[in-house]
Amino acid sequence: MNENIHDVLSRVLKKVIGLGIAVSIVCAVTGYSHWITGLWFGSIVSYANFILMSKELAKAARVAVSSQPKVSSRKIMFGYFLRYAIIALSLVMVAISDVVELIPFMCGLFMVHIAIYIEYFRSSR
Repeated sequence: MNENIHDVLSRVLKKVIGLGIAVSIVCAVTGYSHWITGLWFGSIVSYANFILMSKELAKAARVAVSSQPKVSSRKIMFGYFLRYAIIALSLVMVAISDVVELIPFMCGLFMVHIAIYIEYFRSSR
């Protein structure tokens, strides 16, 4: 598989948007339209973390190739803690906020994971 990271990111983004639209329609039809904001906010945070992870891994791979594994492992750990700090900060903001609800936000955080699973199972056929 000789894929460009930008191709993967764009395919995942298309699937996240498609899933978001589908779930938003279901929420609107079933009377849970107040959940749509939380769902999209969680999806945006999740996709931003996915982009950060891909950039950090690309940087770490370049550093590891230049035979500096300690610097590479530090970069990976810093990126790991940064991504989880972003999620923690957004969870605190959602918990304090009256605009965004917590449950749909947490569901939105899993949108990228679901999109990746869909992409994997569709490509394995």
